[in-house]
Amino acid sequence: MFDGVPGFKKEDNGLFEIEATVSDSGAVWVNLDSGVKDDSINEDAKRSIDRFLGLKTVKTRWVDGRTVEGGFNWKKAVNPNIFNIDQPDLSTPTILSWFNNEPRETSALHVFPNSTVYNIPGTKLWYSVIVFPSSPNKSQIRYDIYSSSSKSETSIENAIGTQLERMISTQAKYLEHSASSQCFNHENKDFQTEILVHLKAHSKVERTLGRQVIPELHKSRTSQKFLQAEILCNKLDCLSQKGASKSATGGEILAW
Repeated sequence: MFDGVPGFKKEDNGLFEIEATVSDSGAVWVNLDSGVKDDSINEDAKRSIDRFLGLKTVKTRWVDGRTVEGGFNWKKAVNPNIFNIDQPDLSTPTILSWFNNEPRETSALHVFPNSTVYNIPGTKLWYSVIVFPSSPNKSQIRYDIYSSSSKSETSIENAIGTQLERMISTQAKYLEHSASSQCFNHENKDFQTEILVHLKAHSKVERTLGRQVIPELHKSRTSQKFLQAEILCNKLDCLSQKGASKSATGGEILAW
């Protein structure tokens, strides 16, 4: 599909196929693992998530979003309860939700390892929170608010936006404090164990191949510039390994 694009060279771009499917309500499922087929996600699971997000025939509308930085390791924020606003702070609560026996607390859909989607009761709003590392000791919290309604409800959207911004800023400061005081949150134990399993599996792949593997980075090995950069990087690695201690193995990498 890029053959007609001016300046595009196949030899300089290592394109690879990505499997993607679309649910009945328009949600796009992307499978980045070429070794695993999308059959593991059945149609019932897709429909249940469509219902969770309130996806029907109306296009989802982006309402607001911000990025907050905090001085903590991202693995401290993998518990989905950390960024749950629980009961929405609405100045005009919906009476119908009481009669219809609708849930009054925000429910969470955890997407391992660093992403969670939250459905806000009594509204047509939902928000996503993604925590990603900028360094071993710093992380960025990105949150976005969406609406499944084509009409804008300014008062409700502003109230939720203010509450969400205040809560995430407070939690970022709490995570910074817990990082400096070396506190351990036992609620994160299961999530930390799951992360450790994936880290060990990835570390095993790197030991087998004898090199570092960066899954999200795909480089063309036919480009002359890449080959020159590869030679330079290998030389720099050799120089750094000669001056480094043998005991400094994977600790710094796992610190991320």
